[in-house]
Amino acid sequence: MKKIFKFIFINSLIVLLIATLSSCGKMNQLGGTYELNDNGSYTLVKVDENVVTFDIYNEYNGVAVTEIYSSAFNNCVNLRKVNIPQNIEKIGMTIFVGCVNLEKITIDPNNKVFDSRDDCNAVIETKTNTIKFGCKNTKIPSTVTTIGSNAFTKCEKLTSIIIPESVTKIELSAFSSTGLKSIRIPKSVKSISMFAFYNCTNLKEIVVDENNEYYDSRDNCNAIINKDNELVIGCQTTKIPTSVTKISDNAFNSCPNLKEIDIPSNVTVIGNSAFDGCLNLKTVNLNSGLKEIKNRAFQGSGIESINIPSTVTSIGEQVFYNCPNLKYLNVNEKNEYYDSRDDCNAIIETKTNKLLYSSQNTTIPNSVVWLGEYSFALRNELTTIIIPSSVTNFESKTFYGSENLKSIILPKEIKSVGSNSFMYTSLENVFYCGNETEWKKVVKIGDQTILEAKIYYYSETKPTTTGDYWHFDVDGVTPVIW
Repeated sequence: MKKIFKFIFINSLIVLLIATLSSCGKMNQLGGTYELNDNGSYTLVKVDENVVTFDIYNEYNGVAVTEIYSSAFNNCVNLRKVNIPQNIEKIGMTIFVGCVNLEKITIDPNNKVFDSRDDCNAVIETKTNTIKFGCKNTKIPSTVTTIGSNAFTKCEKLTSIIIPESVTKIELSAFSSTGLKSIRIPKSVKSISMFAFYNCTNLKEIVVDENNEYYDSRDNCNAIINKDNELVIGCQTTKIPTSVTKISDNAFNSCPNLKEIDIPSNVTVIGNSAFDGCLNLKTVNLNSGLKEIKNRAFQGSGIESINIPSTVTSIGEQVFYNCPNLKYLNVNEKNEYYDSRDDCNAIIETKTNKLLYSSQNTTIPNSVVWLGEYSFALRNELTTIIIPSSVTNFESKTFYGSENLKSIILPKEIKSVGSNSFMYTSLENVFYCGNETEWKKVVKIGDQTILEAKIYYYSETKPTTTGDYWHFDVDGVTPVIW
């Protein structure tokens, strides 16, 4: 009787455990966690980062596992092998990001949605012949037509790969942040999306098959150029051919080993973020013929000096934002739209007298009326700055992130200080060239930092009343507190 009771008791516990798992919607496998979907199937949601080999359940208690969540394997740095079963119907994006040691991907041959044909060590969407996910040992089968978005993203140990003649499309970020050293684009490729080779820091050689009708790498330029003569993808060894007319958006984005570049005179447009994040790009030669420099074109680069040609008619936003090494900015004196008057080492919009971009050696001319958005942002060499009496307005985030800026001399003509103009600075002292009554009449002060700073009011002679006052030292530049 005791044995029968014990058997019933143990089985009751098992039933209770299963019921509990079902009620909370979770089921655990050694090294992995699954969640119950609304449709009654399971999704693999997370795999332990220390797993080396992982066999995904095909089902649990008769319930199919049909889905792998987007980040299920993210940063599983020890993962080497993964086996995907028959019932998997849906796989989220970027599932193997950070799995730098993954070398073997196998899919059950009975799976109707995905396959790993020809022992290719990849996940292929069977219906579309698209590689969805690969690894460092992937060999692309000759039946694949598309390399999907983020298929090899952050596969840092992928140093080389052969793209077969069957491939017609390379999608967004397909090989971004990989260890590729060279790439050859076959004649079959008709479409290459943005960021396809983004942040491939070791990429030195790019060759396009000479029979490709859509792209080429003319003159051994180590770049990809489309049929409209636009350079769409470059690398650290690129030499821009003289026949190129445009540098496309993000063409060299995050190419940290690019050190110098010559922009030929036929180039009329430098696209958005074209050289964004080129940390070691020190020398850029812009030639006459260039008309437009788009938003963030050189943001976060290492450029030290720049000369804007007379032909430039449009300079976008944040073009030189976060360029800490920029010492010299000069605009050709024949330019009708921009200038760097009085050798100011800055770019000024001539029509509006707005200072748009500064450098380490900028002095603000006494004809500038506006300080533009981000115009002195992240200029960490600044500790103090004198604003001339011509300036009446600051746009937002003018000195944003200039963390060593402690004091500023403001003219009494100032009317407006934009929002967050001094955000993330060390501003302590504001030396105002007017009196307290005039300060209170400033129309707009949209920055909390300046409101919290100590305000000193100008007095040429030593005040006889109590208060916070200052005057210029004998050099006419240095503020001195009375």
